[in-house]
Amino acid sequence: MNNPVPEAGYDSGVNGDRSSGVRDPGSPAEHWPFDDVTLFRRLRILGDRFRVGSTSSHRYALAVLGVAILSLAMLPARDVLSVLNATLLFLVLAFCIGLALGSGPAVVGAVLAFLALNFIFIPPYYTFSVADPGHLLGLFVYLGIALTSSLLVARLRATTEEAVRQTTRTTLLYDLNRALVADVTLAEVLQSIVRSVVDVYGAAGSRIVVVDATEGDDRLEIRARWPAAMDATLDRQAQVMARWAIEHRSPAGISDDGRRIRLPHGTTRTTGRVLQRRKQDMLYVPITASDKAIGVLEIVGKPGGGRFTSDDERILTSFADQAALAMQRALLTEEATRADALEQASELKSALLAAVSHDLRTPLAGIKASASTLLDTSVEWSPDTRAELLTAIDEETDRLTLMVSNLLDLSRIEGGALKPDRDWQDMEELIQDVVRRVSPQAGARSIELDVPAELPLVFMDYVEIAQVLVNLVS
Repeated sequence: MNNPVPEAGYDSGVNGDRSSGVRDPGSPAEHWPFDDVTLFRRLRILGDRFRVGSTSSHRYALAVLGVAILSLAMLPARDVLSVLNATLLFLVLAFCIGLALGSGPAVVGAVLAFLALNFIFIPPYYTFSVADPGHLLGLFVYLGIALTSSLLVARLRATTEEAVRQTTRTTLLYDLNRALVADVTLAEVLQSIVRSVVDVYGAAGSRIVVVDATEGDDRLEIRARWPAAMDATLDRQAQVMARWAIEHRSPAGISDDGRRIRLPHGTTRTTGRVLQRRKQDMLYVPITASDKAIGVLEIVGKPGGGRFTSDDERILTSFADQAALAMQRALLTEEATRADALEQASELKSALLAAVSHDLRTPLAGIKASASTLLDTSVEWSPDTRAELLTAIDEETDRLTLMVSNLLDLSRIEGGALKPDRDWQDMEELIQDVVRRVSPQAGARSIELDVPAELPLVFMDYVEIAQVLVNLVS
């Protein structure tokens, strides 16, 4: 089975123009900082709406269409409108084209308006001749003003959009860092990142996919997703794109036309088919830690629609970098915790061995003394004395066996081999069993029990809890 091969030429902007910018999360009017320039802002919003999904040729077509519509709209009132009024209206149009569509369409619109003004509104009509020399001067003055003003407005727009992009990027990173400060565990941090991609950046959904090498097969695992209704499994397309982004450590995406997989600039051009149509564009940004890609940040749906731009990639790479830092921090914290736990376990083992060595000497000394006494042939021991010494050997042997058994159980617990066998047990019955087991060791001492009536059943491992109580009482 052949995997779909990605195609080069991932678009750097909605129109193939890097200056197109990143649409602000939500509506542009709510996030545009220049609230005092109402006309400028609304024309910019209108231009954004025209430009979504447009190509460069479409923008030039819109400029031509704008000149044609304005010319046809003024034609019935040509006898009422003066040449000056028509010139001013065409200047406003050139201003709007430069603001909404950029410098190239603005130049085309200004030249077409110059020709339309001469052809339709300056006598003699429907020719490019000019009867009045004053009109000829006015035409060229209009052309100079239209070109200059439209180019200046287009440049202002590009500068403003760059400032907005920088402000948006800074705000996104600030909001992301603020959301991450309160989180402690890796799961909480990763969940905050995908929520920020949706709530702050404005995507439709996001998932963090990491490489799980614990099974030895480098399978992909979803560690966080938002919203929660997103699929918790990866389909074949997502796996192919995620593995490509991880292998090449470069962003990759799937377009919403369902036909092509698109990759960033600079990729060798190949083609391939995907399996099914996507409702929205998807972008996969690699999560790189210690010069190694350990996962991807999946983003579904660009805010406002359209394709992901190079600016989107830079912003979302910042989110992926935060995920990488969180994973590195969690790994370092885990290693530090493991080292601290090993140190504490080593100290505990040393203390335990010191205590156990003393406890082991006691029964061994008792067994040795009783056995040596019985082996002494110079003394004739009575049957009662002999029985007492043998009983002491038996009790001390049982005590020593219990200690060794506890040490073996401790090793099994540390190695993870001892698993609790829990079930619902009668606590009163367990206590009675413990008393019977420790009574021989009590000697002359008495054991008093105070067990409340009608104790509820307890979910526990009967053998292990009984051993704990025996150790405590002993």
